Amino acid sequence: MATIVGRAALLARSNTRVLSRSSQPLTPPSLPLTPLQQILGKRLHSPSSRGTAQRAAWGLQVRAMSSSRASLVDLVKEKNDQYPVIVYSKSYCPYCAEVKGLFKSLKVDAKIVELDDIVEGDEIQDALHDITRRRTVPQVFIQGKFVGGCDDTIAEYNSGDLRKRFEAAGISSSV
Repeated sequence: MATIVGRAALLARSNTRVLSRSSQPLTPPSLPLTPLQQILGKRLHSPSSRGTAQRAAWGLQVRAMSSSRASLVDLVKEKNDQYPVIVYSKSYCPYCAEVKGLFKSLKVDAKIVELDDIVEGDEIQDALHDITRRRTVPQVFIQGKFVGGCDDTIAEYNSGDLRKRFEAAGISSSV
């Protein structure tokens, strides 16, 4: 006598049919789609507790698809223009800590985006690469213009060019 196991056994005993699984991703009803999600039309990540404030500031909770890469590049450029000083960083990076420390000591109110604390960090870093042709962090922008990384920023500080950038942008600092 043959023994039926698994799904077949369940079907044989219950005389019911198995419903196929939906191929549609489940979107929690409590989380509305962000503008970027509306552009992309899907949510691929569920939000985590890390970086919630940054996700809210960015309005992102999706993994960018290659077809929407230009949209993400445009969003990053928009954020670069929105904040007088923006630093893309990773929380564990000593070079990032050096730049953040410099801006703190100069009393410059910089927007810090910790790429390792947000779900979309890798995609944002890819978009930054498209803009700057650099993959490393930190990446510093003043008034939407790329300054560079740690060495570039420190060199501009030492030469006095950073002070000139701040003055031209109307950014108060203690340089």
